[in-house]
Amino acid sequence: MSEETSFWKTAPGVITAISGLFGSIAALVTALYSSGFIGGKEPKSKDPDIHAPVATEPGKFAPPVVDAPVPNKAAPPPPSASHPPLSAANTSTYLGNKTWGWTIYIDAPADVLATIECVTYTLHATFQLPPQVVCDPSSRFSYAASGWGTFLVPIEVTFKDGTRTAISHQLQFGQ
Repeated sequence: MSEETSFWKTAPGVITAISGLFGSIAALVTALYSSGFIGGKEPKSKDPDIHAPVATEPGKFAPPVVDAPVPNKAAPPPPSASHPPLSAANTSTYLGNKTWGWTIYIDAPADVLATIECVTYTLHATFQLPPQVVCDPSSRFSYAASGWGTFLVPIEVTFKDGTRTAISHQLQFGQ
């Protein structure tokens, strides 16, 4: 009487077992990488216009590059009758290595700036602290940062009388 050898003890059985083990490990690594548990990559943006958020250095985040100015998602409310229309502007300086230093500010006469309490700039989500509140009229409520891409900055202006108005500004480099 001869003993039958188990399939798992034969060369084809061992090869099948090893292949199954490697396939399972590959599937596990793929799932962990896709979910962001391994790989150290930022999750991909759901906005198709955004190419890549960037962490330029630890603690410093740069905005992504966009293909074109992004239209306002919601139209800002009309300025109240008690406040003149406002606008924002920015300056920029090329710092090298594809990085720009930029400053955004409220572009208005001094008498209008004197009626403003604070300005909130909502930066791109890739910045460490996206909402930035500035309450300094002597700087024209300016906020400075650096990065390699432009984006639309939603701005909320709070006046000393408690009213608020929303505007936006598309950052521009090199102008």
